[in-house]
Amino acid sequence: MTPAAAYAASTTIYVSPTGNDAAAGDAAAPLKTLTKAFSKAVGGEQIILRPGTYAAATDTKARATAVTVTGDGAGTPVVQGLSINGGQRLRISGLKLTGQVKFAQHPTLFSKQVATDLVLSDSEVTYPGQTCVYVRDGSQSISLQRNRIHDCATGIGGPYNSTGLRVSGVEIANNAIVHMTADGIQFGSWNKVKITGNTIDGIRDPAGSIHNDGVQFTGGSDDVEISHNRISNSRTQLILVQDAMAPVNNVRIESNLLWNADGVGVQSGAAAKLRFIHNTVWNAKLGGIWLWPGMGPGGTAKIVPNDTVVTNNLVTSFLLKDGAKVASSAGNVTECTSTKPPTGTPAGVSCVASFGFANAPTDFHLLPSSSARSLGATTTMVAGDAATDVDVVPFASPVVPGAVA
Repeated sequence: MTPAAAYAASTTIYVSPTGNDAAAGDAAAPLKTLTKAFSKAVGGEQIILRPGTYAAATDTKARATAVTVTGDGAGTPVVQGLSINGGQRLRISGLKLTGQVKFAQHPTLFSKQVATDLVLSDSEVTYPGQTCVYVRDGSQSISLQRNRIHDCATGIGGPYNSTGLRVSGVEIANNAIVHMTADGIQFGSWNKVKITGNTIDGIRDPAGSIHNDGVQFTGGSDDVEISHNRISNSRTQLILVQDAMAPVNNVRIESNLLWNADGVGVQSGAAAKLRFIHNTVWNAKLGGIWLWPGMGPGGTAKIVPNDTVVTNNLVTSFLLKDGAKVASSAGNVTECTSTKPPTGTPAGVSCVASFGFANAPTDFHLLPSSSARSLGATTTMVAGDAATDVDVVPFASPVVPGAVA
């Protein structure tokens, strides 16, 4: 370890609303802004914010080792926004952020220095009328864990990038994302995405003019996992996958509880290698899951994936639209009033009058008397498929369909 690295590893930088950015930054003479603390942190330091309100902060520094940012325990510091523009290796926790949190590229180095290896955890983010957390410009290894993100337009978002610069390695885990007027999570041009264990609720535009989705992605994304989430109360869809901007490949939607949609619970258009396994979709007014052919960018070509697998789901209904196909369908159960599922339902779907939940929407366990309990299948399950339910409880044998073991 070099002397500079050894010094950094032992340094604590203090910040206070009553501090001075010309001060030393120690406990006796704290800095005033988080931006100044970022500029001093070369790697290995701890930045401690004393209680109070701080101006929006910016970080543009490349680092080889992580810097931690947290409060001093006496109260929650309030920061009026955070722009990580090419900043690298930060571990930020325990803050209240009242402006946008943005992960982007350096303002002058651009794609030569993108936001990298960043964790925001155990914090509160709110920014009414805007996207609360914005991930773009080829950012790498972004982790959002156990945050409460609320009262935004979109909770977490990042636009499709027509230049081909893709974000990679986004983990959105165990957050509460609630009270959005647009989407809970909306993105394009993100690869290697894991959206797991989140509660996403209350996705509704009061004016009734914005298309609302719990999770939506629009194309240019490979390797997306959406699993073990609770997504509810959307004015339109709960999950929407589409290739509107570019192809979508290798999508796994597994062990999610999805309920109360004014539109279709889940729609997918032309996602290649889609596996939709062990989900419960309940009380979706226009249907549980619809699969569509994609139209590709500009709507110039009809794309019909033939490798979709749909297994062991409880869904309001399951329809193939306009020539969509599945490679396999087994162990799926719908609710219907007749003895057969409606026209457009693929093979491998059973129809029952009632799922027989214990007490939906608070308890989605199937009662012992439920006729759906015995209708699960193992024939299309492969290594890597959902082995645990929405609460990460292992599925027993014989397999019970739906998201709750």
